Amino acid sequence: MITKIELNAFKSFPENSIEFKPLTLLAGLNNSGKSSVIQALRMYCDTALLDGHGTVHDIRSNFSSTSESVLVTCHFSDNKSDTLKLDNSTLVKPDKAPLYRYISADRLGPQTSLPLLRSLGVFPQIGNKGEYVLDFLQQFENTIIPDVLVHEKAEGKTLDYVLKGWLNEISPGVKFQYQTNAKTDSAYAEIDGFRPANVGFGLSYTLPILVAILGMSAQAPSGGWEGSWGEEWEEKKKDQGVLVILENPEAHLHPQGQTAMGKLIALAASCDIQNWLKLYLTYFGCYFRDERTSPFRWVGRKLGGGVGREEKRPRSISYS
Repeated sequence: MITKIELNAFKSFPENSIEFKPLTLLAGLNNSGKSSVIQALRMYCDTALLDGHGTVHDIRSNFSSTSESVLVTCHFSDNKSDTLKLDNSTLVKPDKAPLYRYISADRLGPQTSLPLLRSLGVFPQIGNKGEYVLDFLQQFENTIIPDVLVHEKAEGKTLDYVLKGWLNEISPGVKFQYQTNAKTDSAYAEIDGFRPANVGFGLSYTLPILVAILGMSAQAPSGGWEGSWGEEWEEKKKDQGVLVILENPEAHLHPQGQTAMGKLIALAASCDIQNWLKLYLTYFGCYFRDERTSPFRWVGRKLGGGVGREEKRPRSISYS
């Protein structure tokens, strides 16, 4: 598990460190640096320069010299650390990184169809926008979900059953089905027998979040993995840990749905799934109150430049 990230010469972080917990929540005003922290994590775990974010010049802090290297250092629970180093002519990638999945706030809503991922030597993907969520489901539908994450109304312990249980918590009585077509490399979903565009937006928008949390916790099917990638997947999870980064998981959900989502995320943090959430302090944020496992990291700008961050707790909400 990542226990701390250090940022040097990166955007609005000339020199900052942020501690991690099994569940960490980023909150703060608009344009305060929340997305930058997530960008740094994605750069460290995946691709040094993300699509659309420009060159080293674009991400180097205005408060650092042009000769200073951009550094993203991650510290781990085994007391080891590793660093991503970027400058105008050098790229040093880290050797140690968790198996991670990132679901963007810009994820897809209702779609008539979604693509299947056809790429050799790549673990099943959900996609940053959830574009491969049905492909991921097809490959993981028979995997076994840990007992702590199995919804009480699920008809079984496989991902397919457990996912439907949590969807029913968000929208009681809903029926979710999907089909894939290998000849056209496409898939489509039905909700209550209708196209996703003809039912509530929130279900399609939430699906990649639920699949990411449940899928990254999944264990081998009762009959074993069909391909060698499954054993490699489990070995990498064991050796390097799992990190799930979610942006605005509460979006487009009513309070009952937000409560269900918060419960699932908190439970996932108890079974070796490290979660980072970016959100705005709403009802959803008040669900997380365990200071040992789920601190808020409040990110805010300083008047003199750069950003500061501090740990905050949401005020409790009571209902009579």
